[in-house]
Amino acid sequence: MGKVNKYLKKNWLKVAIVLLLVYGATRKNLSLRINMNTPVKSEEKQPILPAPAVKEGYTENRNNAVPENKFSLDPFPSKQSASKLAEKLGQLDEAAKANFVHRFVKVAVNEQHKFGIPASLILANALLMSQAGQSAGAQVANNFFNLQCTSDWQGPTFASGKTCLRNYETAWMSFRDHSYYITTGTFSPLRTKSTTDVKGWVDTLQELGFYPTKADAKAVLLIIEQYELTAWDSR
Repeated sequence: MGKVNKYLKKNWLKVAIVLLLVYGATRKNLSLRINMNTPVKSEEKQPILPAPAVKEGYTENRNNAVPENKFSLDPFPSKQSASKLAEKLGQLDEAAKANFVHRFVKVAVNEQHKFGIPASLILANALLMSQAGQSAGAQVANNFFNLQCTSDWQGPTFASGKTCLRNYETAWMSFRDHSYYITTGTFSPLRTKSTTDVKGWVDTLQELGFYPTKADAKAVLLIIEQYELTAWDSR
């Protein structure tokens, strides 16, 4: 025992260091065992949310993407006949009418390819009903065909006198609405006609009530002939 005490007194520092090392190793081993026995929390899975639906600006304004002609529209809301509008159109500057055709010819040709409507007829209707883009409806509401508000219309509106017109975000929307209008519902028989049978299109539109009289249909044909619009039907 005396030798032990003597050894400890002489080497107490070494003994203390050894004890500290042993103590540290013991605590580390104990901590490792505790961690290994602790259950690991599973990563919470986040619910997968559906991708937001892509909105289409035009079809948001109607109840059905492809309507079955609920328009019931009078393309001459001011009760002016097509022949009267043609007289007014004839008084406008020729350069303005030429510029109008140049501006919308590509739109008309694209509508022809999609709906089978002669581009010449589309341009003639737009020229006539918007007075080459100078009508209030065309300038304020991008409405180039006097298309009116109806029960299925959910978009903005424009008051032209006592008539409620559809207010379009772009001119293209007006052209597309016109294409739907004269190829669905009452006018669906026109789908069978060739794009080269312009007179057939005009006569049938008159028979189905789009143009009020035969004189109106003739006025539209004269506009097509005068401005050589059939040149675009083969594009």
